[in-house]
Order: sequence, then C-alpha cells, then structure tokens
Amino acid sequence: MAPAETGAGSYAELFARALARIEELEAERDALRRGAAEPVAVIGMACRFPGADGPEEFWELLREGRDATGPVPADRWDPDGPAGGAAGRRGGFVGGPEEFDAEFFGISPREAAHIDPQHRLLLEVAWEAVENAGIAPHRLPADTGVYVGIADSDYRAMAAARGAEAADRYFSSGTTASTASGRLSYLLGVGGPALSLDTACSSSAVAVHLAVRALRAGECGAALAAGVNRILAPQESSSLTAAGMLAPDGRCKPFDAAADGFGRAEGCGVLLLRRLSDALADRDPVLAVIRGTAVNQDGRRAGLTVPNGAAQRAVIRAALRDAGTGPEDVGYVEAQGTGSRIGDRIEAAALAEVFAGAGRAVPVGSAKSNTGHMEAAAGVAGVMKAVLALRHGTIPPTLHLRRPDPDAVLEGGPIRIPAAAEPWPAGRSAAGVSSFGFSGTNCHIVVARAPGPEPVRGAERDRPRHALALSAAAPDALRELVRRHLGLLRRAPDPDGGPRAADVCFTANTGRAHFAHRLCATGADRAELARGLQDWLEGGEAEGVLHGTAPRGPAPPVLLRFTGGTGGYAGMGGELAAASPTFRGAVRRCARAWGARFGEPLAPLAEGGPERAPADGVHADLRAFAVGYALHELLGAWGIAPAGMSGEEAGAFVAACAAGSLALDEVPEAVLSGTAPAGTPAGPPAAAGIVLEGGAAAGAGPRGGVLPGLAPGAEWQRMLAALAALYVRGAPVDWEGFERDHRDARTRVVLPNYPFRRTGHWLPEAPPERPGPGLPAAADERLPAGERAPAEAPLPRIRATADPAAGPEAVMRAAEAVLIEALRVPGPIGAADDFADLGMDSLIAAEVRELLQEALGRELPADIVVRSGSLGALAEAVAGLGGPPPSA
Repeated sequence: MAPAETGAGSYAELFARALARIEELEAERDALRRGAAEPVAVIGMACRFPGADGPEEFWELLREGRDATGPVPADRWDPDGPAGGAAGRRGGFVGGPEEFDAEFFGISPREAAHIDPQHRLLLEVAWEAVENAGIAPHRLPADTGVYVGIADSDYRAMAAARGAEAADRYFSSGTTASTASGRLSYLLGVGGPALSLDTACSSSAVAVHLAVRALRAGECGAALAAGVNRILAPQESSSLTAAGMLAPDGRCKPFDAAADGFGRAEGCGVLLLRRLSDALADRDPVLAVIRGTAVNQDGRRAGLTVPNGAAQRAVIRAALRDAGTGPEDVGYVEAQGTGSRIGDRIEAAALAEVFAGAGRAVPVGSAKSNTGHMEAAAGVAGVMKAVLALRHGTIPPTLHLRRPDPDAVLEGGPIRIPAAAEPWPAGRSAAGVSSFGFSGTNCHIVVARAPGPEPVRGAERDRPRHALALSAAAPDALRELVRRHLGLLRRAPDPDGGPRAADVCFTANTGRAHFAHRLCATGADRAELARGLQDWLEGGEAEGVLHGTAPRGPAPPVLLRFTGGTGGYAGMGGELAAASPTFRGAVRRCARAWGARFGEPLAPLAEGGPERAPADGVHADLRAFAVGYALHELLGAWGIAPAGMSGEEAGAFVAACAAGSLALDEVPEAVLSGTAPAGTPAGPPAAAGIVLEGGAAAGAGPRGGVLPGLAPGAEWQRMLAALAALYVRGAPVDWEGFERDHRDARTRVVLPNYPFRRTGHWLPEAPPERPGPGLPAAADERLPAGERAPAEAPLPRIRATADPAAGPEAVMRAAEAVLIEALRVPGPIGAADDFADLGMDSLIAAEVRELLQEALGRELPADIVVRSGSLGALAEAVAGLGGPPPSA
C-alpha cells in the first residue's frame, strides 16, 4: 500500500500546485483587466490661453462668458498689408511670442533664438503643470511620458525664408516637432515615451488618449499630455480664408444660425496624469478622472476635410464603452463646435443620435466661442474646461448664440446649447469632450468627477510652528515669488478660509524645486508668516525670516556639537517630543536601554509630563544624553548629515553613539564609568562650517556660524530657526523627511507658480536682399532696444594667446573670452559656474574646443569641455596637459 499512498500523495500535491497556479493566473488576468480600464487621474494642469494665464483665469473667463479674441497684434502681421489682407483682422492671441526665460531652463541665448516659440511656451507651461500638482520636478517618476499635440510651425518657415544663413546648427533641433516633446523629457530628466503628434485640430486630444493608454498599459508611471499652437505669420490664415473656413469677424459662433467659419487662436495647455490608484496611494491632488477615450478616422467621405457623422457617433460610443458608462450619465458635452455651419450640423446630428435615449436634453457647448479655435491645443483646452466645470458644478455659457441653427439644434431635442451659466445636472457625474481633426482623425474623451477626498488624519499633535522655504534662480525672481506667496497668505484669514499655514508650507517645501537664491520664513500661522514676508520685502528687520544663496559647489559642512547636562533645564526636550514621534521614539529607545540597566525606565523627560527631580548626576547625564541623541535622530530624519561631531560632558557620549563607536545599550555603563570611547572629540570641531548645538544653549539666535540649541518655551522656534539657517546656506534638507511625522495631516494645495524672468529671443534679422514677404518684423523692430537678443553673427576668431604651461590663470582668461562669445552671455563667468547652467550643449562645447585650440595653439581632447563642466575645471584640465607642439 505504501507505493499507492505515495502515488496518491504525489497526485494530490500536483493537483494542489495546479490549482494554486490557476489562481495566480486568474489574479494576473484580473489585474490586467483592471489596468486596461483603470481610471486615470488628472493631478495637475496649467495653461496659457487667450485672456487666461492659468486654470483659475480660464475658469473665470468661461464662467463670466467673456470673449477673449481681439485684433491681430502688431508684431504678427499687418492686416492692411499685401500679405495680411486675406489673413483676417481678429483672433485669439497670447502675447509675447519672443519672450522666454532661457536662463531658467539652462538654454543659452544663442540657442533660444532658434527654438520655436511653441516649444518655449510648452516648457514654461509644463513646468507650471507639475508645480500645480504639488510635485517637485525631480520627484516625477523616472518613466514619465510626454505626449504633445503640435502641428504648424510658422517659426520654421520664417527661418527658412531668411535663407541659408538662418539654417545653422540649431535650425533642426530648434524647430522640428519631435524636439517639442524630446526637449521637455530632456529638461525634466524623464525617460518614458516622448511623442509629438499632428492630427490637426484633434492633436492634443489624441495626445491625451495615447497618454491614458500608456498609463493603463504600464508603459509610464505618469504622463504629461499637452497641446500648443502659435500663430506668427499670415500664410496659414490666408489659406484657410481661401478655403472658406475662416469667419470674417474672427469669432467662433458654434451652433448659431449665423455661423460662418471659425476664428483662429493660439495657446498652450498641459495636463499631468497618473493612474488613479497611484495618485490615491501617494495622496496626489485628484482634480478629475478620465474614465474612457477613443480615437478613429472618418475614412472615405464626401471630401478630405468634410466631417463624417457616422465616424463621430462611433468614436463617442466607443469612448463611453471604454469608460463603462452610458449616455444617461453624461451631464455635459464639450463639442468640437468650431462655428463651421456644415461641421456643426454634422456634429449636432451625431450627438443627437448618441444621446437620444439619455432621458433629458444634454447641454452642449464649446470653449472656442470664448477663445477662438486653438487648433492643436484645442482638445486639451476642452478637457480642461470639462474638469473645471465638474469641479465647480457649473456649466459655462456658449457665446455668440443669438439664434440656434434650426438645422443643427432642434427645440425639445436630445441636445441643447446653454446661453447662460447653469448648475451641473443632478445625478450626472461625467462629461464628454469631442475633438475632430480636419484631416479626419476623431477623438472623444470621457471625464468624470474626482472621488471624494479622504478625510485628513490628524496627528496626535502638530508642530506649533512651521517653516516656509521659497527659492528662485535669481534674486529678483525670489522677490516676486515672495510677493505672490504673501498674496496667498493674506487672501483669507485662518480659520475662516484659504489653505492652512501647515499645508502651504508642506506644498512649498516638498512640491517645488529648490534653487540657489533662498528664503525661509518660520511662523505659527499664516498671519505671522505674512508679517515676516512683508517685512522682508520692505527691507526691514524680518523676525523669523532668513535668506541667502546656496553655493554652486559643495554646501558648507554641518558640524554637531552636543552639550552636556550642565546647561539643561526642567522638561528639556518636552516640546519637541510632544509634537514629533521621531524625537519621542528616540527618547523611548534611550529609556528602554536605561531600564535594562537600572531596572526601571528613566524619569519621563521629553514626554510632555512633569519631570521628577534627578536622583543623582548620573540620571541628569542620561537625560542630557537622551535629548542630544533624539536631536541627532530628528536632524537625520530631516536630511541633515553632519560632517563632524563633538561633545562636552554627556554630549561626548552622544557624539560617540552617533559616530557608531558606542552602541545605545552600552551608554549607561559608559556614563557610569565617566569615560567616553577613545577617539571621541571632546572640544568644538576644528573644521570651518556651520556649528549646530545639540542640547541647551544660551542666546536667542544664530551667532556667526553657530546655531544655538534648545531653550525653555522655544524649542520648536530654535529648531526651525536652525533648519532655516542651514537651508539658506545651501545645506541639503530632506523636506519629505521633515514632514514625515505629520504627513497624514497634510494636504497639497495650489500655490503661486514660479515667476519666469522672460527676455526677448528671436531669429536674426533677415538679410536685406532676402526679405521674408509678409513675415513678422525682425528682432530689432519687435523689441525695445534694451531687450533685444543679440543678433546672430559669425563668431570672431579669438586671438588671445596663452601658453598652457603658464598655468590655469592664463588658460582661464582665454577660455572665458571664448565662452562669452560662444554662449552669447554677459561676462564675467565665474570659475565655478556650471556650464549646463550657462546653456552649454554638445554643439557649443565642440565649438568652444575648436576656438580654444586656436587661442592656445594646441590640440585638445575632444571631450575636454563637456568633461570639465566649469571654467575653473577646464583651465585646470588644459593646464594639466602641458605644452606639446602647436596643432597644424
């Protein structure tokens, strides 16, 4: 019987393993199905549309029913000129196409002049979208994807019209559509898919569709979906006029009996997307969710640019199926609605058939009536309008609707056009967004309300004070950023409205990039923070506000000096322990170690309760050690890594324990013996740096390079003042770690965006013998004299001579002259200035090497400029080569 039992056991084991494997496969299948239909969260968005610089202004424009179109700006074309007469006199425009903060993005003025203004606008708005989500750009998932809808490039045509002289090394990378997405991925340092696509008017909607599909498929962990359009020259408008597509008055009048074509517009919109499950897990702000998308093509029809009603019906129904919803759940449709009479009638008929069974008429509208038709950016604008309408519970009016077209919208039919703002229909939680390209590519997107926010889980006790860290790449930008945050802090008083001080500080500290020019304000509430910022702006004494500049090189070392029990006070550390689980946990670990040695835990210092008088000096030393040890642990959680430590009295044991030469459970015996481990520094650190006292210390504030320790009634004030001093001097602070004790009580809020410092960058002036007919004015005509970017000209041959053997100083002078000319930047260039910050790229690096070879009369390694990274390092590298014979 044994063999049979063995066989039966084997079969049972195999059967159990097979069942387990089946269950695993079924779980994988279910996960794939869930992923294929998972909603995608909109966690951030930004825009620059006609009449609206940001989502809040866009909503006000829509809600108030304002027309943002206007006359053609003087810097585009002359409507009365020979080339501009057929291009129209009105449209939706965004000012300053030549303006760009090249320095912020590390792009040299020379390269910036050759980058399409569409690409420049996209960079700035994408940065704002990431900020809007409360995510520091360096914390974006490494596999973040970039999907950009972009079509025409007037700038490329303008450059080509200037002749071969304009087709320099940056002509391709500056104006090719692929680099619109590629440069954004490059500057953000993300490695997910990067696509630039052109499906005409539906480009940015299709970009959203592809981003959603990539997120569901796991191809990327986050995605930027965008659309951008700039109108710089009249040719495209003239062509559309000739085709009978443009309205003579430059306005879109969707679904009106007087519809006679569309008005062109420009703008840029960017959405930051994540899978809903990921967004909820990371507590990202969820503005809305995209539940379904679909794309198709018109195929064979009456003409290439004639819409196909059957295809439109099919794409809307496919998106609803993808969303797992029906027409009865849709409370509003943002239509293509350009104001083309034929197009509007075909679209209205398609919508009427799809929503015929919805139970009540579905409101239909179009933001194009407010802004004009932004073409490649129109789809993302429609999604933004749907998100805003859902969040505000209001459907904005559609403008220029004097008499609905009876052949498009039937009274009492399945759809209607609101001419005034109205509440969102009760019981309907979704919106549809249609975007149809004139080449036949159709897209529909289903947007739904965000899930209700999770209740904020309050900590046992919050910090009594908060730290607000602000920074910028330039001093004047920092002042403007401070002004903007001051306005936010004063917008509504606590607790009646507006974001809490803790949430403002949390979002600014953890959700923004940190630059060299820094300010850190500390305060108990918004009012105190606002007073500090106001005093700083006025140039007076600003209590609780420090500012400084982080060094380009390594930050000054932080040196911890732990004090003993001599300067202690009753209840020392209690304020910190009451509001910091990290500090409290470190003290309790010390107490357990004492209990193991002495049979009972130490008196309840640092627990917020009454402190027993010390029985003897040993207990006093142990309490002083516990406070110093807990301070070290708290600073470590905040990212403060000391370069050295020393201690006095009990502080010597803290230094030894923090350095790893003494285990925590060995401390009681060491204190009893009164002998610190050999090699423990006893006096102040000898190295220069910032000395932070760990323990009690006299003095109200920083003294030179010494940041004093704790004081009764001001423990958190002292700790945050020390943290502020470290931050503004360039010490790396882990702001996520700083907030970890209170993360459950924090909410990301919308803060002011970074204040870009824009200057003019435009194509070099067209040669007189090759004027560009009908093109915008050259750089010297469109910009004030003081704001012109330098016109491109052949680089002068650098004739400076320097013997490399003469040392780095001589080489540095020659290299600096070469760099100033090649980068088109004002001098001087500092020895430690990072080439990347100056806008250096591989093309300029190659040119600098060639010019430097000529100046020095010798050959240099091909990668010497890129490898060096700064002027000082380049000079050292060249000087270190010695002086071989001059190159041929």
